[in-house]
Amino acid sequence: MFTGSTGGVTERNMAIDVSEEIARKGQELREMTRDLDLLKVEVDIIAIVIRSRSASAPTGVQGEDLGGGDHPEREGRSGSSD
Repeated sequence: MFTGSTGGVTERNMAIDVSEEIARKGQELREMTRDLDLLKVEVDIIAIVIRSRSASAPTGVQGEDLGGGDHPEREGRSGSSD
């Protein structure tokens, strides 16, 4: 088969090498695309959380401590600033 085809062994080996290189580049591209998709999901989740927090907080509650629990020292400092 090799003796009857055009092109030598070197050309066929180069074609195989190029094909393997293209396959490696394709795999790298798939991995980068997957990483970008995961990053986009993370950004979308952060945006959803921010929107839900701003939508669920009444206007009078935005200045209050969201850490939970009563802190008398913080209440004393805030005084009548609300």
